[in-house]
Amino acid sequence: MNNHHERFDVYWANTFFSTADRSFNNACVEQLRAAGYVVFSPQETDTNAQRAPEASEIFRTDTVALLHSRCVIACIDQESIDGGVACEVGLAYAYGLPVFGLCTDIRQRRQGRFQLYRNPYVVGIIEEDGRIFASFAELVSGLSRRLGNAGDNLLQRRSDVIKHFSAVAGGYDDFVEQLESWHERPPDWGELARRQISQSASRLVLDYGCGTGRIGECVMGHSSAVEYFGYDASPEMLQIARRRLAGRAHYLTSQRSDVADWAHAHPFDLVLSFFVLHDIPDLDGELRAIAGALREGGLLLVADLGAGDLPLLAEALRRGLGRPAVTPERRLTLGKLSEQAAAAGLQLVRCEVFAPAVQFPTASDVQRYLGFFGVYCGDDMPLALNPEAVDTTERRVQALLGSWTFPLRDRREFLVATFTKT
Repeated sequence: MNNHHERFDVYWANTFFSTADRSFNNACVEQLRAAGYVVFSPQETDTNAQRAPEASEIFRTDTVALLHSRCVIACIDQESIDGGVACEVGLAYAYGLPVFGLCTDIRQRRQGRFQLYRNPYVVGIIEEDGRIFASFAELVSGLSRRLGNAGDNLLQRRSDVIKHFSAVAGGYDDFVEQLESWHERPPDWGELARRQISQSASRLVLDYGCGTGRIGECVMGHSSAVEYFGYDASPEMLQIARRRLAGRAHYLTSQRSDVADWAHAHPFDLVLSFFVLHDIPDLDGELRAIAGALREGGLLLVADLGAGDLPLLAEALRRGLGRPAVTPERRLTLGKLSEQAAAAGLQLVRCEVFAPAVQFPTASDVQRYLGFFGVYCGDDMPLALNPEAVDTTERRVQALLGSWTFPLRDRREFLVATFTKT
């Protein structure tokens, strides 16, 4: 199966039926490309150059390119926003792509009867996760801040995740304990770790993303022969783990370089990664780091959110908030995880899926869940929420929950997989 297609940074959406339009498009696209962006412009395609193109050809050519783009720039200078452009804007939103508007028409700044009218539905879509710029120079500047480069984006996302969990560290354990009480027969994660240690006779154990040390406490209570190392990128989480595991953990650190140094001298027998990987922006890089910390034949035990987690809540929020139907999925699937792990030199040994029922007693309990696990910031559910609009999202969710019936029943999906270093 050929699933490769040229990728674009920008899909340029504008009319191209007049000489003026085509000249404007060429000038803007040329400047975007000079700035380093890979741009798709429909007027450049062979399909649209035909004298008698088929509607189906135009639709498929442009839609495939749009779905392989990182964002859409929609030019809305026309007296009435072009129908094709409006359709492209809607399609982009439905697939979770950010849309940036460009409106240079001077009538937008007029008042009274000669002010330019813009369809509020199309404007609303653009402004939901982007903005409308009044000049091409402002657009390029805004595009640079939003898209940046891949390395900068990964660093920013990692920083955002660390900040979030540092902010909730103080109340994290209490909430997790309460959350587990709402589950019907939740898995015993500590027992899962202990069983793996016993079965593999592991002595050197790394808890990768140890958080507040809850799993570490279970591990240290299992056997005095186990040397436990904990790593977590959040200093606030790690501070709680240090208090909890005082005198028992061999080493706790918030620096990944420390893990690499220890592993270089004494590779680990077992790495535990519980509910961490779905929050990692560079999963490929993180799996390579984990593989590098393991000895040959060592094991990685992953417990994490599956892509089917809380399906009813996610769907109700998506519909109630009017969020895109198709959005990037950070939660794990076995296919995605095993493929990326294999690239890092980790072979899948076994996999289990746990799907306990859960019941949220009140609307405020749902809100606390969404807050503690960063859903308002765009994490844990594929809702394409804007992390820069947390307050607005919280208000919308609060209003939405007011019309729901509680308790709210749903089902979790936890993926548990064991890998060995080959």
